[in-house]
Amino acid sequence: RFCPDACVYEEGIIYLFPLFRQRRRWMEGTIRRYLEHFADAMRSKKMSLRESLMWKGINADERKPFEEIVFNNSFDQPLRAESANELFLPLEMVRLAPSAVNRQPWRILVNQNYVHFYLKRSKNFHGGKIDMQKIDMGIALCHFDLMCEEMGIKTEFVMKDPQLASNELEYVASYRTYCWK
Repeated sequence: RFCPDACVYEEGIIYLFPLFRQRRRWMEGTIRRYLEHFADAMRSKKMSLRESLMWKGINADERKPFEEIVFNNSFDQPLRAESANELFLPLEMVRLAPSAVNRQPWRILVNQNYVHFYLKRSKNFHGGKIDMQKIDMGIALCHFDLMCEEMGIKTEFVMKDPQLASNELEYVASYRTYCWK
């Protein structure tokens, strides 16, 4: 209860169980305050000038079109979203996956019942000691795998390079799918 006139006394704790109970109450209060603040932050649509310039500078609002990322049988033939059938949602989740500086370095080749993932390295992008584009590829593979699992599409992770890529693409991994016709 909230009572502004109440005197507050320190609670002396000499046993272990009351100490845990007190710590739990403190933690619950901290989490509650965090969630209240988080909800306010999520409702706020205002960005500072610095944030909005950074957001625009990396084209964070723009994603590459499906046909620029996903290809059918060769890299000369883009796969249209309407033709992706059961694989549309997993491939779309890869397209929407986050990447460093919104580069979207993945290229996907759908070839028979295999989905091959390639890395297209960005020019003038140096992530320092950590290869951020490899991390981006891991995120893309994870999005594909999780969406296939969610949809009940049976997949198998394999390393099978079909040797169809050009010099600018680096083979990463493949999934064998059991739904593609």
